[in-house]
Amino acid sequence: MDLTVDATAKFAGTDHKVLSINAANGGGIPADGMVAFTSAWGDYSRNRGLTGVTDDQIAEALVENGKVVSVKANGPAGSGTVPDDGFVLVGRGAAATALRALQPGDPAALSYALADQAAKKMKFALGHGGTIVSGGQVVKGLDTSVAPRTALGFKDGGKTLVLATWDGPGGTGKGGVGIDKEARDLAAMGVETAVNLDGGGSTTMVARALGEDDATLRNAPSDGHERNDPNGVGVFVAKGDGRLHQLLVKPAPGAAAADGGVKVFPGLSRTLVAEGVDDHEAPVTVDPKSVRWSAPGGPVKDGTLRTSAKAHGTITVDAHAGREKARKTVAVLGPLNSVELSSRLLSIPDATPGAAATVSVTGRDGQGFTAPIDPRDLSLDYDHSVVDIRSADGKLKITPLRSSSTILTVSVAGQSI
Repeated sequence: MDLTVDATAKFAGTDHKVLSINAANGGGIPADGMVAFTSAWGDYSRNRGLTGVTDDQIAEALVENGKVVSVKANGPAGSGTVPDDGFVLVGRGAAATALRALQPGDPAALSYALADQAAKKMKFALGHGGTIVSGGQVVKGLDTSVAPRTALGFKDGGKTLVLATWDGPGGTGKGGVGIDKEARDLAAMGVETAVNLDGGGSTTMVARALGEDDATLRNAPSDGHERNDPNGVGVFVAKGDGRLHQLLVKPAPGAAAADGGVKVFPGLSRTLVAEGVDDHEAPVTVDPKSVRWSAPGGPVKDGTLRTSAKAHGTITVDAHAGREKARKTVAVLGPLNSVELSSRLLSIPDATPGAAATVSVTGRDGQGFTAPIDPRDLSLDYDHSVVDIRSADGKLKITPLRSSSTILTVSVAGQSI
């Protein structure tokens, strides 16, 4: 579909062609061109498409309630929020000359609509970088250069949407896959139609785990952080009946191993939590007091499993809430061989509660397998007049009390650090 916009600004009794609405115009506003911005643009600079253009070639007009409020005769174009009932026109060359002729109080109007009549019926649309799978077959002649990739596709006759990312350690040429490999992977999954979306540092995927309220980052963006992408595809569930339809057992915050599994050392503790979802897989609050816990390999109280010193293999933990039940397998590692801290030295600048820091404690067995250590299993030795240390989300929260220093010794199961 043609998703371009036809836009017109009418002032001084004449219709003036507007090239874009709220567009960054990275390629630059052409000579004698005019663009428009509404409140949806936010407070970003309106001069982005005019880099390198001399100020005497740029003019800008602010319109509110159909009347010109002000005219900036020479550039650069400004920034700052645009009123909800107004718009800003930015012109270059001949368009700037036309804007300079305006006076406060002159009538002005902005109109715009999709150019394609069929496109006006669309509820959602996204520009893409070309079709890469068609009829279940890989399109020929695709780019082979390596980069992180993002794709969208459909299978099962359009009934199943596939959103996929391919990570890489850097931008184009530094890691990831070629678009040809991206297409082959999708076709192998049974995808019948797929398009390539923006890749590189823009490759980002977030998802909400079952029972959780918030979405979290699932891939490793090559920029080292999430980029401010201008668009994306969001999939949401409609509100369900709000009743518990499925019970979930998960490790408490800070209790999951690096690989996402639940592990524990013999003689130590592991805390689990019960969460739930409704008939639309939306989160449902589960009252911790309503959950009944059991496990053959050790006592479970309020979700905390306490293993015996002779425990080995796996322990199955069951949770019941109402008529729903769930099960979680906890792997028992070898005996604790060493203890590691996320930080061996803390330098806290101010003796204030707001400067508190956290330290996580990890154990390792003789084979090198690791698991987080529950703070309740730890013995701590430190100067209590210098810092206050408490458990917080499976970590040690260290709050400074005065300007001084102390040595913290952490001990568990015969190991210290």
